[in-house]
Amino acid sequence: MSSEYPKEKEIEPLSHFDKVEQQESLLALKDVMISNLVSRIHALEHTTYDGCFLWKIPEVGLRIQEAQTGSRRALYSPAFYTSRYGYKVCLKLFLNGDGTGSGTHLSLFLVLMKGEYDFQLKWPFQHKVTFTLLDQVNKHHVSSSFVPLESSSSFQRPVNETNVASGLPEFCPLNLLHRPQTTYICNDVLAIQAVINTKA
Repeated sequence: MSSEYPKEKEIEPLSHFDKVEQQESLLALKDVMISNLVSRIHALEHTTYDGCFLWKIPEVGLRIQEAQTGSRRALYSPAFYTSRYGYKVCLKLFLNGDGTGSGTHLSLFLVLMKGEYDFQLKWPFQHKVTFTLLDQVNKHHVSSSFVPLESSSSFQRPVNETNVASGLPEFCPLNLLHRPQTTYICNDVLAIQAVINTKA
């Protein structure tokens, strides 16, 4: 008794068009991977691990216009850490104010973010936070601090990627930005420093 097996189907070689299409797909994938790596490197370059962060905001004239028209009310800083294995945070800035500071003040807030080491940190977050608007020439800096409210949901361990921002809605009067003898905006750049005191 003889049995016949179906012949294996021969795989046809890729046409020139298919080869080009395949190469284009591979190149596109590599472009995405390179872009992701560049983004990660850029983020690492701006990350600090000591609770001190200097945020330089370029094209601030345009950013102020966007805030005034409502097309982009808030800006977020890159993330930074209070220590190598500490809290992960970022800043949220309203250049035309928010809440009680709407239209009159710069409003600046701290945002707690879900971090890799949250499981070993003490909650709620209770460390003193100091924000400073830097005068880039004459050193007439403007500083203000706050201590987080233990009962605030903003300072509990994050469940989502970020908690609700909390901080200083009346951080600095807007009319101070262009006051004579001060240089808070220099070469269209605004500079803000945040210091989180984890030693106390």
